[in-house]
Amino acid sequence: MSKEKKEELTNEEKEELVNLTGENNIKAPKRMNLPIIKLNGSKGLFFKNENVDGKYTQTELEASEIKGTVLKIRRVLTAHKKEQGKDTTLFSNEHNSWRDEVVLFEASEGETRLLIKADVPAVREKFPELRVKQIFYFLPEGEKEVIKLAIRGKGLSAMYDFFNELDTDEHLFEYVISVGVQEEEGKLGNYFFNTFEKIKPVDDIKLIQEKIKEVVKSIEQAEEFYKKKDEEMKEKYSNSAVPKIGKSDEDIPVVDDDEIDVDEIPF
Repeated sequence: MSKEKKEELTNEEKEELVNLTGENNIKAPKRMNLPIIKLNGSKGLFFKNENVDGKYTQTELEASEIKGTVLKIRRVLTAHKKEQGKDTTLFSNEHNSWRDEVVLFEASEGETRLLIKADVPAVREKFPELRVKQIFYFLPEGEKEVIKLAIRGKGLSAMYDFFNELDTDEHLFEYVISVGVQEEEGKLGNYFFNTFEKIKPVDDIKLIQEKIKEVVKSIEQAEEFYKKKDEEMKEKYSNSAVPKIGKSDEDIPVVDDDEIDVDEIPF
């Protein structure tokens, strides 16, 4: 006697039920817990920052260049200041361009506080000390796990020059590029910055396509969730002081304490 075939829901039907039950209002999307690789401008070395079981580790890399393919380009605003012996870091959520609306946070002495929500020009006008850091979602050559690359300082100028050198019918996702290191003498001494070079066409464009969609879907899900959380917070605190949030709160970015940078931003 044959068993009856168990009926299953389509992905569209599951999504409809998720919205109807309200599950998506309380269940945070799974974050992409990605290692962040960045250049130490004083030493000329790449360092990898990882969140391992809730603890942040930093590892010096032996590589003098990072080869791979850019999947997605994002950015954050950051600044660091020291007043009366107190270190304070300002940082925004991750966003796509200067046209976007962002949320700016202030972290100091173990607490994180929401400062302002506005479009980028308005935020930078109010806090002119803020600087841009570009974030590459990046697939290293020969790997299947995505990482983030942080580009800042003069590396940004080199990055824009590299982008402008591409022909109009060329696209970043079609190529393996090299993100290298160059030393330059400045007014305060020598420093290092990132360089960019096109190496070759990617071997597996279908894998790149898959990874781009995976990254974008994760970002979109997180942004939608935190957009709802933001609306709830705005309503809750509309007639009261701006809330202070402990660093352990999962609804806010985590600050990379050893530098100016934001280590992981969930939205």
